[in-house]
Amino acid sequence: MNRPAFACLSAAAVLGVCPCAFSETYVVAVGGDDGNPGTGELPFATIQGSVDGLQPGDTVLVREGTYPGFEVYDLHGTEEAPITFKSYPGEHAVIDRALGAPDYFIVHIQGRCSYLVFEDLEVTNTDPLIDRLRELDITDPADLEVWLTYVDSHEVQYRDGVRINPPSTEPYHHHLKFVNLEIHHLIGLGFSGSGDNLEFVGNHVYDLGYPRS
Repeated sequence: MNRPAFACLSAAAVLGVCPCAFSETYVVAVGGDDGNPGTGELPFATIQGSVDGLQPGDTVLVREGTYPGFEVYDLHGTEEAPITFKSYPGEHAVIDRALGAPDYFIVHIQGRCSYLVFEDLEVTNTDPLIDRLRELDITDPADLEVWLTYVDSHEVQYRDGVRINPPSTEPYHHHLKFVNLEIHHLIGLGFSGSGDNLEFVGNHVYDLGYPRS
């Protein structure tokens, strides 16, 4: 994968120039290919495909469409040059658990991450069973059977929208910012986990739930 930002960033480090001056913008689009360089003409197919090799100051713009979940691991921006994931200007990108995800959660932040921004994205699960499952009363044997069948077929019970998975020891995730996310229609929580200096701005979280017990 050809990412010319690497050479620029190395030069920035030598010259003592702010790396944000050499930051790159990558594009994800329906119909793209994760083997592409992530340009507007040759975009990535998934947000996950854009993650490897991101450097401080880089931005991932996600074009109109629906995409599977993704995870970031030990990904770091800087105070002056955060790494940003956001919808393409004027467009609306949806991250849908029904299309798959690397693991349990829709957006999963793992390892030790810092100075990341997630902005103007919709996070949901369009599995048609979700509404039915949220209405279950698992003290009722018939409802319990429906729930257990779902658990068996989907491997795990709950899938939160954004999971900030804390490491067992310091340092923890820090300086993560979540802006104007729309998180809804899940069996799970909108946000879960922990970290230091987390910022939540203008997010809309609704239609979440677990079966009654």
